[in-house]
Amino acid sequence: MENKKKKLVLIVAMIVWLGIFTIDLVRVGNFEKPVFCILVNGADDGGSGTYVGLGYWTEIEGNFVTENEAERGVTQYDMKLLGIRVQAAIRCLAGTDTYSQAEIQQAMDIVVEHFTKEFEGCELTALWYDETFSEKCADEWATQYEAEEAIVLLSSFDVDSSGGDGSFNPNSTYNNWNWVLVRSGADWELKTWGY
Repeated sequence: MENKKKKLVLIVAMIVWLGIFTIDLVRVGNFEKPVFCILVNGADDGGSGTYVGLGYWTEIEGNFVTENEAERGVTQYDMKLLGIRVQAAIRCLAGTDTYSQAEIQQAMDIVVEHFTKEFEGCELTALWYDETFSEKCADEWATQYEAEEAIVLLSSFDVDSSGGDGSFNPNSTYNNWNWVLVRSGADWELKTWGY
């Protein structure tokens, strides 16, 4: 009887830990700070530093002291479980002559959400806006989708040994992957992606 209680306690503890780790993994993957970690070696910017959880930790860099809420948040992370990298990514974000930082941030949030849900077996490692590249093809994309304007984001991501959903080369890296978003009002809508 005593053995069964110990096993039950151990199983419950493992399930709770897995839940805690999963919540932090998803939050960090969405460029948010983890909630079940303690900040150690923090910078004076209100959020950058090393976040330590039970058996895992995350190095985070970001912009946390700006007055502008749209500019605030995680821009880079590196998450490890028992010393092994689980995921890492960089989000390059800067306002331009064409779009404000908030407009680019909104487009990036849509891409990150879609990537997280649909690109199983893949890890987003970088996401950025290249104004020169985007402007070369934005009008054509806007016309194709009958929208007022378009933005093209670029990304890099790694594919695991499964090949993601089977459509990617296993154990490979994709660079300069395009994400096309359009809008005719205030909100961006993701329309297509690829090379």
